[in-house]
Amino acid sequence: MDFSAVKKDAVVLLEWSTASEINNQYFELERSIDGIDFHTIKKMNGAGNSNSILEYSYIDDSPLNGVNYYRLKQTDFDGEFSFSNIRAVRMESGEISIYPNPTSGLVNIENYSKLKSISITDVNGKLLRTFNSSDGPIDFSGLMNGIYFLRIETATETISKKVVKR
Repeated sequence: MDFSAVKKDAVVLLEWSTASEINNQYFELERSIDGIDFHTIKKMNGAGNSNSILEYSYIDDSPLNGVNYYRLKQTDFDGEFSFSNIRAVRMESGEISIYPNPTSGLVNIENYSKLKSISITDVNGKLLRTFNSSDGPIDFSGLMNGIYFLRIETATETISKKVVKR
């Protein structure tokens, strides 16, 4: 029925609803920085078959700086799929963003002109790795799959960003 993407502070709220679902296996939320090359940021199960209105939502807590393009891919059990219309959300410059997230290896940090240091901690706060601002992309490939936090220290603040390693 509907698919929307709305900026809420430093995150993007993605919401959609269906009037009915027939043979619906799953949804994939996809994001792009250029509106052409999309990457899956979240996969969610569909209801299979339903004759009632169902509502879904997801919060993109790591949007990219600039314009973020979002679309919804719906896939049936037989592999047939369709896409929603594309929605665009502009994120203010000055916000630090990390991508891709989830990741299987390298994570880029964007818009960090006054970056001092970066560290990776686990969910318990245990320090795992530290990097200098000149080290380039952050490498998660040697870590086990799970949830981690990037602690980004700038000249004026310390920011914590969640990263999912797959």
